[in-house]
Amino acid sequence: MSGGIKRFRSEYGREYFEEIQKIDNPERREILKWDLGFLKSKKARIVRILDVGCGLGEFLGYCDSEGMKTYGIEHSEFAVRIARKNTKASLIRLDVSKRKWPYPDKFFDAVCAFDLLEHVENSGFVIGEARRVLKPEGVLLATTPNGSVLSQRILPYDPTHINVQDERFWRESFTNAGFADLSIQGCLMFGFPPSPLLRKKIVGLGLPVKVGPIFFPLKRLCATLFIIGFG
Repeated sequence: MSGGIKRFRSEYGREYFEEIQKIDNPERREILKWDLGFLKSKKARIVRILDVGCGLGEFLGYCDSEGMKTYGIEHSEFAVRIARKNTKASLIRLDVSKRKWPYPDKFFDAVCAFDLLEHVENSGFVIGEARRVLKPEGVLLATTPNGSVLSQRILPYDPTHINVQDERFWRESFTNAGFADLSIQGCLMFGFPPSPLLRKKIVGLGLPVKVGPIFFPLKRLCATLFIIGFG
């Protein structure tokens, strides 16, 4: 593993968020708004929500605007500093794959983990903790790259991805953690046309584009998995 990747994984500091995640990313914000609407379509009434690996806090900021009681966990000290500007959520800095989360059992109506599982080696622990803090009638929404896609194995867009798995692996992992009611959908792309640069040019011409997940039934062709589990 190169020194640059080791640094990204150990620090997840400004360099990581500038080079990999992009701090100012309007399309990411639009997708996170879509994610919130999708979550609410699965559970209309959400009082307490936890975002695991909350990054820059943008998703929690949208949850704030919906009147939810918001909580976030994030490993990166840099990200937490930015997140405090984007959300009024209760934020803590924690390695979610190594330490028990500081919340009671059956505490949250919803738990989200966007693009988190591929970054941790002990994903089973993370899923188990999510199940523990989720209310029996609660909902979990997680997204992660689809390991069955050849391109994910050859050219991952993020060099810190250390746990890219296929649908079968995640279905078994979530079932073992106690998620009996589980749905996994495949996302082919996050907008159309698929190139963000092309979409930007089209928007500049005053023409419409789509920004948001496009689901496709043949999941082996999909780059991202959306995992929905009910407590």
